[in-house]
Amino acid sequence: MVSTADASAIVALNNQNQAQTVSLPVAGVIADGTKLLDELNNQWYTVQNGSVQMTLAPYEGAILVTPGANPVAYLQTNDGQTSIAWTPTPGATRYMLLRREGDGPWVPAGPPLSVNTLSAPITQGATAVDYAVVALPAVAPGVGLAIGQEENAVTVPAASVTSPQVQANVHRDTVNLHITQVPNATQYVVYVQQPDGSYQAVADASAHGDVNLKLPVVPGNQSITVRVAAQNDDSQAVTAPIVIATQATAKTQR
Repeated sequence: MVSTADASAIVALNNQNQAQTVSLPVAGVIADGTKLLDELNNQWYTVQNGSVQMTLAPYEGAILVTPGANPVAYLQTNDGQTSIAWTPTPGATRYMLLRREGDGPWVPAGPPLSVNTLSAPITQGATAVDYAVVALPAVAPGVGLAIGQEENAVTVPAASVTSPQVQANVHRDTVNLHITQVPNATQYVVYVQQPDGSYQAVADASAHGDVNLKLPVVPGNQSITVRVAAQNDDSQAVTAPIVIATQATAKTQR
């Protein structure tokens, strides 16, 4: 157990292959009646008679935290909806969810939220985004909001991408690739198979709408095999090998 001036944390692990009900002693450290949040499972527990009772699933654990001077934010997903949730803060009258992209500034993700609101839905995009929560005191709107002094920031990764749809045709000595836009992709990379069977990246392009790329035809080759990847900072999806005949007659591959 870790304890500071305004918060405590308990880490519990179950190394058994069956569920275990445990009683964690906290007398003298955490007062009876204190509510603890399991950040891993988003469940609340209450200290009673100097201990916390809980059931741990096989080979799983729990991280219990007490409400402190600052909200503790964490990521949760329910029924496919991703949200930022946070622990309540004593004395708060509202909460503000902040967001930051890359090394940019922290900015409000929306208007202040009521003191009874402890989560906010978010949408994953093409880039990772940091989120943090600050508690607002009972003062005029905006006063006391310390942008940039976030606590317990949570990084939400970029959304997963799917493999692109690619159309290929040959015109004289050039292979033309048409790549249909992939949601949440930031770039496309074209790989060409080498004589030893490996693939080498030969072209890339930013993912702004549909993209057209041109590859040179190597004299004497009857065909080339390519794979096209859609990428962002956190995911990649690659097509199956596309074999393109390189005769002068136009061919279409999907």
